[in-house]
Amino acid sequence: MTETFHYDFELIKDFLSDYGIKVEVADNVLSAFLADDICMRFYNAANPVDVLCDFCTDWHCHGDFYFLDENGVGISLGYLDFLEELVNGNILICSEYKNGKLLEIQPEHIKYFDKSDFKYMDNGTELRIRRLKFDKRTDIE
Repeated sequence: MTETFHYDFELIKDFLSDYGIKVEVADNVLSAFLADDICMRFYNAANPVDVLCDFCTDWHCHGDFYFLDENGVGISLGYLDFLEELVNGNILICSEYKNGKLLEIQPEHIKYFDKSDFKYMDNGTELRIRRLKFDKRTDIE
């Protein structure tokens, strides 16, 4: 028997709303607006055994988030653990630009950042690393 898995959009929405992060849900897609120029999307696919998360670029993951450093040491995070690490500032948002144009956004865990990726950067490529940290709202009950 195949196990089904879907992101719990209500749980994600409630969690992120506690930190003042704007969330929209439409057509089996949850969009979380982390900054003016950073949107993270969670998809519940038509196939009940597949889910997808992306940052509106080519980078994406299915299910758990895996982070490895240059020595192959790393961690695997479920989506709720990932969100907890994100709001606590432990997930770096790495945006790759070529000649001023955004190519990709990829999350990296602050403790497992693979610095060896720098050697694969082309001439004219720029990497912008942002650390987002969110405080829990105190005006909610």
